[in-house]
Amino acid sequence: MAVSSEKQSLDLVLVHERGYSNHPADGPTMKGVTQRVYDGYRKRKGLALAV
Repeated sequence: MAVSSEKQSLDLVLVHERGYSNHPADGPTMKGVTQRVYDGYRKRKGLALAV
């Protein structure tokens, strides 16, 4: 994907997936990344979980 296409895609996604939300179905979410997914990533990398 060309750099310009990546930027256009990211800009489009961030229109809908920006900021923080805490929906009952998803739990805490920041910019489209759920806390559960982020914790799993940090665990796989051997990093401390976010507090």
